[in-house]
Amino acid sequence: MPIQIDLKYATQDNILGRAVYHPKAQAYLLQPAAQALHRVAQMLAPQGFGLWIYDAYRPWSVTKTFWDSVSVSERDYFADPDQGSMHNRGLAVDLSLFFLNSGQEVEMPSLFDETTPRAWHNYEDCSDQAKRHRKTLKSAMIGQGFVPVPNEWWHYNFKTEVIAPILNYDFPEVSGILTAL
Repeated sequence: MPIQIDLKYATQDNILGRAVYHPKAQAYLLQPAAQALHRVAQMLAPQGFGLWIYDAYRPWSVTKTFWDSVSVSERDYFADPDQGSMHNRGLAVDLSLFFLNSGQEVEMPSLFDETTPRAWHNYEDCSDQAKRHRKTLKSAMIGQGFVPVPNEWWHYNFKTEVIAPILNYDFPEVSGILTAL
């Protein structure tokens, strides 16, 4: 399968060290963004890559939890709950690549959710392989209407003229509103 779901915020393997999503959480996006993401996966498959999804739709309450839990110096990496985020609107995805032949994640310049300069798209003090993987992901995502966030190589917002409202549905409630990946 060209898409693997590994929702980090439904586990303890995240920046907060605790699960903040419902245990039955799934990855969702608004339908146009979900369709574009599937096109990205189809484009990358012949190159031997699949998409590894860390996060997609995020309830507003989780955005507030992050904001209240991280240090002030880390807030550049998290949305201000007063503004909401593209994740809260079902228009953002956090992802990486994996090798289709092995199922293993590729090397990237930093870990997911790392709040250091290594997470930036323009970070150059990493292996050539990590740079190639980051560039492959970025090129494919931009080609299907996603916009990268400069300080997180894994974060992409879907470009749309109509911005959806901020949503605060827990995961069992979103089916029918958002499209499962």
